[in-house]
Amino acid sequence: MTPRQSKRRFLLEAYSENLSNFANSQGAAVAEPIGDKKVLIMEPVYICPLCSRCFKGIPALEAKPPSLTLEHNPPKYLGGKATILSCSTCNSEQGSSSDCSIGPDIGSVSFFDNKPGASLRMRVYVGDSYMPSKLIRINDNNVELRIDENVNEFVTRKVKKAFEARAFENMRIRIPRNKPHLSNLGCLKIAHLEAFRYFGYSYLLTDNGAFIVDKIKTQNLHIPAHDVVLLNPLPAPDGLYYAGIDAFRSFLVVFTLKTPEVVRVGVLIPGHGKEALDEYLKFQLQSGSAHTVEFSLEKTYALPLSPPPANRYEWLWKECQKREVSSH
Repeated sequence: MTPRQSKRRFLLEAYSENLSNFANSQGAAVAEPIGDKKVLIMEPVYICPLCSRCFKGIPALEAKPPSLTLEHNPPKYLGGKATILSCSTCNSEQGSSSDCSIGPDIGSVSFFDNKPGASLRMRVYVGDSYMPSKLIRINDNNVELRIDENVNEFVTRKVKKAFEARAFENMRIRIPRNKPHLSNLGCLKIAHLEAFRYFGYSYLLTDNGAFIVDKIKTQNLHIPAHDVVLLNPLPAPDGLYYAGIDAFRSFLVVFTLKTPEVVRVGVLIPGHGKEALDEYLKFQLQSGSAHTVEFSLEKTYALPLSPPPANRYEWLWKECQKREVSSH
């Protein structure tokens, strides 16, 4: 068995046990309908945290190709590691556009903030031909135009020729229109998977978890998420925090993204229960605004190498409500 196969098997068994424990705590059992009856499933079962589809574990791992695969969170190109299982469909298709938007969107904000090394996506046109390029921030007054020469050799020659001839009147530069909701969605997906890693099915199989899954599946985002990156300061280290902004209380997931520069992002997810979800839906961060964050963190909140407790989500929320949080 390869290391990747071993890791998939470990995650499957850990979260299957968590699912069974959570079902038992709710007075239920892990079962499937067969005819007019529900029959207990005796083998490991896994519910994909991104689409909520249920898989019989061992067959899903042993299929060719496997139906359950290791998911990098954050995405691999942003420095993420394979930390969770998702179904092969979600891993390869769902969120691909939003995942790809995160790095460039964060980079563009840093570019206009004059941060050295930050980049801005753009297209360089010569006539009707264009090629993807980047502006790289050198300092406050200087930038470098970097052309992707691997895209199209013919267009590369045209662009180089225009530069050498200083025929700038024949060139146009166009910055693609950003779709900020896609990067918001990508950041929410990262936070959601981290919440599942911390809480297991006591988070995923609640109305609050189902609400986030629906937003990710339908690519519909009008809730607090990526703008939280503007909060100052973000707590350290990366992890899960109980956070307050003014009178609003929620969980805050903090993670690091490795774009051309290292950026730390914070994303709000709802606390436990209907009241917390209602508050979450009412709260909106104003883009570009600054807020003071109150937060508390216990290292024991991180997911251990054993299955997460059956009701970790509810338990942690209640524990945090009892405590005074530190103001930062």
